[in-house]
Amino acid sequence: MKTFLAALLATCLLGFLAGCELTVNLESDPPGAMGYLNGVYRGTAPCTVNLRYELLPPYWEMQGGCLELVFPGHDRTECHHPPGPVGQEFVWVTSAPAGAEIYVDGKFMCVTPTLYDWRQLWFPHHAKAVLPKNANKATAVQGKPLVSCDLRIVRISDGSVVASASGQSAPDKLEALGKGLSEKLRENMLVKGEPIAVVSLRNRSGTPEGQTLADELADKLTGALLECGWFDVKERIGLRSILDEKDLERTDMVKSAKVKEMVVGLRYIVIGGVSVSKGEAEK
Repeated sequence: MKTFLAALLATCLLGFLAGCELTVNLESDPPGAMGYLNGVYRGTAPCTVNLRYELLPPYWEMQGGCLELVFPGHDRTECHHPPGPVGQEFVWVTSAPAGAEIYVDGKFMCVTPTLYDWRQLWFPHHAKAVLPKNANKATAVQGKPLVSCDLRIVRISDGSVVASASGQSAPDKLEALGKGLSEKLRENMLVKGEPIAVVSLRNRSGTPEGQTLADELADKLTGALLECGWFDVKERIGLRSILDEKDLERTDMVKSAKVKEMVVGLRYIVIGGVSVSKGEAEK
């Protein structure tokens, strides 16, 4: 696990060094979390790994990678996997069970599952994955469902990911979730006034209720992006009439001629997926 995290954390260094060696100490709470990088087992926390990187083809080990953290008593099948390409500078961080908090050098980084830009890290020495005491019950708040959403801002010209955000809330607090996601996206967009639109968010739950929540959250997010005043927000775009549900989160959708017709005048689109977890009383 140490190795995979070290590999991820080192990506930001490789653009400047022809070769480098990095030592990262990995912990997990509780101990014993196993780490997989792009499907390959890398270690069990606590552990220390020395990594040597050479700036040779195919260059960085972690270009568009997937990091899985599997805590004791859980299985890799519980990890939520990315729906499509994640971009060269991004890593999909997931865990079994979901809800693990990731810290690097004592600083909070993200909560799984999420899409993370590893360029924000620089020469990390210590990584820690923490499973909250209520993680196994994170989806059971008085028997009520929990809505989870992860988003990406995609540049239409080349399909690259330029920003990401994730979060979750109760169904009756989607407006707050939309605002929170909007703020996270705003942090990574340095240029003001870029023409942008939210497209159909994928309904990962595959239920009518999940579809309703996905559409409602897309509307709330559009409103929040407009309210923040940083983006030139266009009307939300529905793509279900021309794309399959499974294709709504693919960054290369922008290559489709039909999609290009619907995003004329835009520079970026916001894509993502929405899932709904049932509470214990409903299981």
